[in-house]
Amino acid sequence: MRGLGGLAAAVSLAAVLAACGGDGNGSGEEADAPAGGDAATPVAVAAVETAQAESYRSSIAIEYESSQGAVRIAGEGEFQAEPPRGRLALNVAEAGGRADVAGTEIVYDGQVLYMAAPGAAQGPVRRWVAVDLGEGGRLGQFGGFDRADPAQALAYLRVADDAEEVGTEEVRGEETTRYRLTIDLREAAERSPEYRSVIEQSLSTGGSADVPTDVWVDDKGRVRRVRMVYADVTTADGSAADVTVTTELYDFGAEVEIEPPPPEQVLNLGEDGGVGTS
Repeated sequence: MRGLGGLAAAVSLAAVLAACGGDGNGSGEEADAPAGGDAATPVAVAAVETAQAESYRSSIAIEYESSQGAVRIAGEGEFQAEPPRGRLALNVAEAGGRADVAGTEIVYDGQVLYMAAPGAAQGPVRRWVAVDLGEGGRLGQFGGFDRADPAQALAYLRVADDAEEVGTEEVRGEETTRYRLTIDLREAAERSPEYRSVIEQSLSTGGSADVPTDVWVDDKGRVRRVRMVYADVTTADGSAADVTVTTELYDFGAEVEIEPPPPEQVLNLGEDGGVGTS
């Protein structure tokens, strides 16, 4: 297809995101009760409470060392519960060979993910690619982009059976309690059916299923920051690295207005993973 060079470059980001957390907005399903029932940890309870928020804004930072130097990919976005939608814009603070990611935009609409990368246009109008997250076979190399949605990190935290309180810190001016735990992605796949296919796809590419995690919870019982460290992830340049993903949630109840791109601006990802017009 003409004009898809920018899209092809940005898709390589999925090699990192596919192993990382960051889709209750994408799933369109209500948050389940904490997996631990009456014995649920404060982290699991906070994850459920936060997932039920009407709206919020979020930032995400993905950091690792590549063969070309330090990489830091940053994103800012906003998310809403009804209808379940989100929007995220990515940038690069430390390139390390990843300047191709700068300017990538992602919109979540229920289980449909739309992505636009610099130069991803066909003619003067079409610039978005759409993929149905509910059909795992169609994800292919796009599979990582759904995990940039912070609500998927909340889904992982719902299965937290144990968490150690390690102190208090301020996050964006709010006093929080910091907890430390390890997320078992295999257990998350069992307890979170809506994410089973993407988690299993991630584990099939290598890396550890055990993810050291720190969580900051405010005095209203809401998650304000999540930091996950994914070990031995195969990155875009083919090397293995420990990837740190930090997500912050803020401005709860903010007025957000998120609309999917018009159909005439969208290319669809087909059964074979190829890109074509509607």
